[in-house]
Amino acid sequence: MDEKLKSSFPSPVFGVAAWKLPGTQIQSIRFASSRRLSALHLDLGKGELSSTELSDEHQNIEQELRGESLAITAITINRLNDIGLICPAESERYKQCQTLIREGVLLSVKLGCSLLCIPSFRKSLMRSESDLRLTAGLLSDAADFADQFNITLATENSLSSSGNLKLLDMVERDNFKILMDSYNPFLFGVDPLCLINDLWPFLCDQIHIKNGRDGGMGNQSLDSAESQTGSFLKEIKKRKFSGTLILENNYREGIDFDQDLDFVRSHFKDTAKATTSKAILAP
Repeated sequence: MDEKLKSSFPSPVFGVAAWKLPGTQIQSIRFASSRRLSALHLDLGKGELSSTELSDEHQNIEQELRGESLAITAITINRLNDIGLICPAESERYKQCQTLIREGVLLSVKLGCSLLCIPSFRKSLMRSESDLRLTAGLLSDAADFADQFNITLATENSLSSSGNLKLLDMVERDNFKILMDSYNPFLFGVDPLCLINDLWPFLCDQIHIKNGRDGGMGNQSLDSAESQTGSFLKEIKKRKFSGTLILENNYREGIDFDQDLDFVRSHFKDTAKATTSKAILAP
């Protein structure tokens, strides 16, 4: 290949979602380091930590990362899926969600990452205009708090292109983006390639990569015969994506991580090697 073409844009950097690995978050850091990954997404966990407990967690993770090239590039608050973001302002649930999000922002600051992911599945799944409006109200307030610390908020959801554009319009904050996933949209009748085409300017530069079967998430290797992950990776490569790809298959249940990583890396082997693990928040 022509060297000029090869170096026309840097390769993405690669990472993994800690909650999809066996063991503790500290063990996930060790696993990621052993695979020479550049990025790790952490889950806030149960939340509702006191400031002392949050500080202890930060110190343990920070100590484990010392001397490593690995970076925590995002915090995710998966517990919000089971609390429900769809609630009126001033309700107890609204306050509970905002408390968790604020803890996520503060942990992001302490760990030096600039992206906080807010998932909208299960009890937070948006099915109507009213759901969109209530979720947008909560996310607008959360984005305002996050902005004080230069943190970007990213929604990961089940919406179509038009639904996501409505949500973006309702939230109306510069530090609010969309976290793309290579497989989740299929479960809700949405083509991920259509989302890429329609929402590209609004996507954060970190993407979750997973596969699935039988209505499940992350329960199929990325290179399976019926997988469409390859088409997804080819599309973002065509668009010169050079951010962070986070593997999110369920590696606690027997999926081979190294096989998945080799598959993803193979799609970018002819691009220039990335020089940093810091994600830029605009493709």
